[in-house]
Amino acid sequence: MPAADLSPNLFTYSALIDGLSKNGHVEEAIALLQSLERDKKELNIEVYSVVIDGLCRVGRLEARKKLDQLSEKDLVPDVVTFNILINGICKKEMIMETDMLLVQMEK
Repeated sequence: MPAADLSPNLFTYSALIDGLSKNGHVEEAIALLQSLERDKKELNIEVYSVVIDGLCRVGRLEARKKLDQLSEKDLVPDVVTFNILINGICKKEMIMETDMLLVQMEK
């Protein structure tokens, strides 16, 4: 893209991360996210929601840790983010964790 003086924007990165995650390449999606963070790209809640969704789809509960890290980035999880995580945790039958998320969501 740089040859045409174009550079990817946040929407492009989000679509790449989503595509990687949904096609079983969660590690690559996380690596891209980390690269963007290192490059000090200004990421929004939608990008992190996509990563959390990818982690939940493959049953990786570190998605919960990602949610906790959002406040360090001055991002506030929205209803979509919480729904993604609650859905992922319910699939793991972790009802008490879901209850804690619902309480956190109400704050």
